[in-house]
Amino acid sequence: MFTSVRLGGGLLFVSLALASTGNGADVQGEPKPAEAAPAPATSQDASGGIEQGIFRIKPLRPVAVLREEAMAAQPPTEQGTFRAADLVDLATLDPTIRFDIRYATANNFLSTPLYDEPRAFLQRPAADALSRAHRALMKQGYGLLIHDAYRPWWVTKVFWEATPVQWRKFVADPSQGSRHNRGCAVDLTLYDLKTGAAVQMPGLYDEMSERSYPSYAGGTREQRRLRDVLRASMEREGFSVYETEWWHFDFKDWQQYPILNIPFEALDNPSDVPAATANNSLAGVWAGELASGEAKLPLALSVKQLSGGEYVATMSSVKQGASFTADALSLTADAIRFEIKPIGGVYQGKLDADGAGITGTWRQSGVPEQPLSFKRSSAAPAAKPATQQGPASKPFSVPMNVNVPIAPTAFSAGGKAHLAYELHIANLGQWELQLLSLEVVDAEDASRVFAAFSQADLDRMMRQASEKTMLGPQQAGVVFVWVTFDRLQDAPTRLSNRFKVRLGDYPETIAVQTRPLAVAQNSLVIGAPLSGERWVAANGPSNTSGHRRALIPVDGHAAIAQRFAIDWVQVGDDGKTYRGDPKDNKNYYAFSHDALAVADGVVAAVLDGIPENVPGIDSRAQPITLANVGGNYVQLDVGGGLYAFYAHLQPGSLRVKVGDKVRRGQAIGRVGNTGNSTEPHLHFHISNSSEPLGAEGFPYALRRFEVQGSTKVEGDEIKAQLAVPGKSETRAMAIPADGEIVKFDK
Repeated sequence: MFTSVRLGGGLLFVSLALASTGNGADVQGEPKPAEAAPAPATSQDASGGIEQGIFRIKPLRPVAVLREEAMAAQPPTEQGTFRAADLVDLATLDPTIRFDIRYATANNFLSTPLYDEPRAFLQRPAADALSRAHRALMKQGYGLLIHDAYRPWWVTKVFWEATPVQWRKFVADPSQGSRHNRGCAVDLTLYDLKTGAAVQMPGLYDEMSERSYPSYAGGTREQRRLRDVLRASMEREGFSVYETEWWHFDFKDWQQYPILNIPFEALDNPSDVPAATANNSLAGVWAGELASGEAKLPLALSVKQLSGGEYVATMSSVKQGASFTADALSLTADAIRFEIKPIGGVYQGKLDADGAGITGTWRQSGVPEQPLSFKRSSAAPAAKPATQQGPASKPFSVPMNVNVPIAPTAFSAGGKAHLAYELHIANLGQWELQLLSLEVVDAEDASRVFAAFSQADLDRMMRQASEKTMLGPQQAGVVFVWVTFDRLQDAPTRLSNRFKVRLGDYPETIAVQTRPLAVAQNSLVIGAPLSGERWVAANGPSNTSGHRRALIPVDGHAAIAQRFAIDWVQVGDDGKTYRGDPKDNKNYYAFSHDALAVADGVVAAVLDGIPENVPGIDSRAQPITLANVGGNYVQLDVGGGLYAFYAHLQPGSLRVKVGDKVRRGQAIGRVGNTGNSTEPHLHFHISNSSEPLGAEGFPYALRRFEVQGSTKVEGDEIKAQLAVPGKSETRAMAIPADGEIVKFDK
């Protein structure tokens, strides 16, 4: 497949990113951790410090007065729909989980009890995850010691009103509530199973200092190790540590629960706990219709929720048969927002109270804002069956086979260095294999992590039906990996891929590190395939380009010949790719330019006689087949087992035949609009075989070029954003990145 350069409407792929707030004392805000020298074991200032191993402050007003006022106040009113509260008493989970509920004693930063009972609750999914983390820690000789969990809203208000201004960055504003109020935050530490004693961490619980930061470099090596053991065990189960408190962990689904102000004693009576206000799950299939001139453009939005809690989705333009990926989706209460950067689109909507519809607006560059609403479709997919039973005990080997068809070669693009490769994964076992995360690490030193990808990242990076990160027995999937470095010399010579996976319902997360993978450092150096300026590297190298994902089986072998392909189009002063009538090929700036040999070589293959297309999203002169997909083309053998491929040339313009020797810079044909092409452009790539598509794409480097700007998309057309005169950037020994506007060196 040689992709078209016009971008039709169609849309989306997303992950739900959850921000983090919270503290042992309801932390709010996100102060950036700063490395600092170790604080003294005892410190004191005018309003607070450490006394007898407890961090304490001097309240602004008597706590008894603040408590009375807070209990008489009302929590903030939230708009939206939420899950029903299902708070679980953590004492019922496992008798080996221990408790030291500080706010039921005077051993807390306010030096007075706030709770009438020493109890701890979490929403059921969070409680289940906590139990799994505890069981995994027991295998390492540790258990969990809980300090606090669900916290009624009135306690948050007391914390805020009691805390002096200089400490208030560590407490939550009651007008916003906290994740403790939602039953999705827990404060905890480790205890030693042998001694029963709490372990020593670099800082104290509730300490309002740099020693509380998870990244704090002070303390002993053992204290830091134990802090990291706790963090790793919690993060494996869907919790995230708050960036200024090593003890505070937020569960991933916190946004789906409301702020609660229920006293502990009422939690023993389910009738006192509010039910969900509506079904606020986004998962499912949604149908919408966007006005487009006199016509209506039907859209389909398919949303699913991963086992890690993140949402991912695909939005498609039904008539146009097109889909694009979006970089982010946010869901705050009932407010929904996502972007589709490839076409410059932004959607903002609101989930209806009954969860059956979304009402919102669509904005796209160069197009007036339009209403766009969705309704749940009756074509919703069948419910996914329950997770299959997993192994009874940890298996000695994970039934997971990972192959890399072609080892990565480091290359430069966009002012950075990159590696691009694929992991073909097969589940050879009898249980479902859930991919939870991936880290790309140094094969010689696995503590050096070059890139880390979450489950939602993996979903975006994979090509497979159904839930991409869940591979059923005997199923396979492909992960498209893209790793970026500041410089070429920063890329390793060998790397490994470290997965975290889960088998069926077996509770423990299992790490799988693949065998070392060699990294090549030498790309082919070539000359320019065209001459002149204002050439746009459309659909160029990136991990979301259609070329990058074009894994095509040919003669029983799947390969990505277009891994680093570029569709070269030219723009004029107005930033458009054409002038006048867009249905006339001659009006396109790229049309009839000479395609140039990028190196000395021999002509390996040619095809001529394919008629010209009329420009347009679906106007092809011939039905597209594997034989004519590239239109009229020339393929050059440039040595070293590598081939340069030029596609979509004008019929009758080829100036070479098979067996001809060519010199770098020699004209070999003219740019046209043939084969699978929507407008005149030159498709160019380098591969390791004479098969146009049954080959593996290889990176390369142009000796020198000038970056004159970048591109955006308006409607379905490429638009240029040219650099201010004199502000262009010269690059050497690099490949132009996706969307860059280039002036080729003479």
